[in-house]
Amino acid sequence: MKDEIDMKKIIVSAIILMTFGAFQAKSAVDLGVIGGINNTTLKFEPEDNFDMEGRSGAAFGLFMNLQTNEFLSLQITPMWVQKGGEAKFDIGLLDYAEFRANYFEIPVLARINFDAGMIKPYLIIGPSVGFQLDAEYVADDGSTTDISEQTENMDFSLMGGAGLELEFDGLSLFGQFTYTNGLSNIDNGDGGLFDVTDEIYTRQLGFHAGVSVPFGSE
Repeated sequence: MKDEIDMKKIIVSAIILMTFGAFQAKSAVDLGVIGGINNTTLKFEPEDNFDMEGRSGAAFGLFMNLQTNEFLSLQITPMWVQKGGEAKFDIGLLDYAEFRANYFEIPVLARINFDAGMIKPYLIIGPSVGFQLDAEYVADDGSTTDISEQTENMDFSLMGGAGLELEFDGLSLFGQFTYTNGLSNIDNGDGGLFDVTDEIYTRQLGFHAGVSVPFGSE
């Protein structure tokens, strides 16, 4: 538990420092919108009784890229994100459930830009913090149960990925792939979901695209 609290402090501190540093710099900024599809799943501990399958969901939000120099920028994309997964159980009469959760997620990513003319590849990596909006599970008969009180309100993650930006005069189009690895246990410890889990972590693959407009100059 202490290690988890320390990790959360490190991530929050990194987000604050990176954001503050970016706004202190005399930077150009690209503003726009972003959206796409995520495939998410959950990692259970212990995992012997579970067979997890991913859940495809939507994600959309705002896009901001602060260009601090020619090669380095800070990308911040507050987004509404669907997470969850389908779990098949080997526990008595319980054999299936679909987990659904909605989050407001704020990735704060260091971005390395490569100039290849009109097409600009880039790499991104950094922390992300998600604030849970709601959570439920759906049984195989279609009935739903609210499990928001059984899960933590915040989900700290590490995100990495790569993308391509197509730059026009006064407008940019971009697309990116990302992988998000949950670092915090979202099980709140009250016996666990169904009283059979000790820890639950989120995993997420995403494909997002968007459009942005530049403002200001270095």
